[in-house]
Amino acid sequence: AVVSTQSTGENGTELALLLGDHLSTHETRPSDAITKHLVEIMRGLWSSESAKQRFLPKIFKWSKLHTEHGDPALHMACAEISLRESDYVTCCIHCQYLDLDGVDFYCHTLIDVAQTRVYKSEAELVITSAVLQFLTLHRTEHARRIFKMFVSRHFSTTFPHDQPLVNFTELLLRAIDKGSSPLVKALRDHYSKALDRDPTLNELIDKVLRVYFNECKPPAGLGGLGGLVQSLFAPQQTEGGSSSAAAVQEDADLD
Repeated sequence: AVVSTQSTGENGTELALLLGDHLSTHETRPSDAITKHLVEIMRGLWSSESAKQRFLPKIFKWSKLHTEHGDPALHMACAEISLRESDYVTCCIHCQYLDLDGVDFYCHTLIDVAQTRVYKSEAELVITSAVLQFLTLHRTEHARRIFKMFVSRHFSTTFPHDQPLVNFTELLLRAIDKGSSPLVKALRDHYSKALDRDPTLNELIDKVLRVYFNECKPPAGLGGLGGLVQSLFAPQQTEGGSSSAAAVQEDADLD
């Protein structure tokens, strides 16, 4: 089935929808040529909200038959088109499903949001939310990369940062690397005041606990971080021996 990018109006939309159905029902394998053609159709239909809402679910349904979250190239196309229209919400949603090479594009988008769309004090909310969204998808390397890029380019600081949520996010990634559910819970308890600025953050942390540790209940009061924080910075101990590292970050320096 061939749909011309010159097709317009209802006829063009119906042809595009038929193509979307054809790809799924005939179990068509993805290819660069098909992806390029779908992107061209998407651009042609994007100005029509109705056509877009009917076409995109079909092609992503087909695409997810072959890749877990759908073809990153299709998500990139949606993100780029959305960004050109200043639709940052839709852009960021699709950015969650880009491959690692797309993280740089996502970082530029988030910095644009932080610099032009929110108050200066809300920039830490922007990056914390982005990292948590990646973690809910078990995309640890994506989360790590977007955090490092954003912090180095936007805040230009190193730990400990001036922003509590940036400290929380860096320590959270360390806790994930160590596979420590108690650390994640302790960090959430310690930074509860900062996290409460946006209720969705705690919802995302609940999802992270489910994804990485199969835990469904939010933590009850856990007190201070204490020695748990030290384990984030201390190298792994060898069997029968102790760590030779001398530098350990104090709890008081965390926020």
